[in-house]
Amino acid sequence: MADHGDSMAGHGLVTKQVSMYEETTRVPFIFAGGGIKGDGTNLAEPLITLLDLLPTLCDYAGVQAPEGLCGKSLMPLLKGESSDLSRSYVASEWHTEWGFTIEPGRMLRTQKYKYILYREGNGEEFYDLEKDPGETKSLVNDPQYGEIVQKHRLLMKKHVEETNDPFFSLGWEADARWRSHKAGYHNHTGPAAPMLG
Repeated sequence: MADHGDSMAGHGLVTKQVSMYEETTRVPFIFAGGGIKGDGTNLAEPLITLLDLLPTLCDYAGVQAPEGLCGKSLMPLLKGESSDLSRSYVASEWHTEWGFTIEPGRMLRTQKYKYILYREGNGEEFYDLEKDPGETKSLVNDPQYGEIVQKHRLLMKKHVEETNDPFFSLGWEADARWRSHKAGYHNHTGPAAPMLG
């Protein structure tokens, strides 16, 4: 597994910084070992999150998982058994880049869509991942997607409330130098944030 990916120039970005694109949020999550079936199987469904790791390891070891975990054990799937592990979405969050840029953001990924919300300018992005897996065109203002975008906004609000996330009360702060050029690493000049620390 990995905690995040790197943009590797996708979307004109270099690392994980302040983005919720698939390059950074969709990470490897691989299981192998005794009792695990499905050699080479790629699970497209259900939606899985790294929060599933602890309950899965507890289940694998025959240990009772702590109460109140957000994740679910994947052992039924890993043993080739049928199981109801369905969930309507997975979430990801972002707060700061080395403390120099405070840029709270949240992402909800449903099976087909991705909704992203940043505190800076209440910036929203919405992608149809089946039609646009590269997330090249945000549909947040597309009238054809108006109803489904609104459903994702409400789902985000519900998620924030249910998880006691202070997201909507958080502020943002970005030094003007990080907003002084066109987007994209190839347009950046001067030091990067960690070089100023």
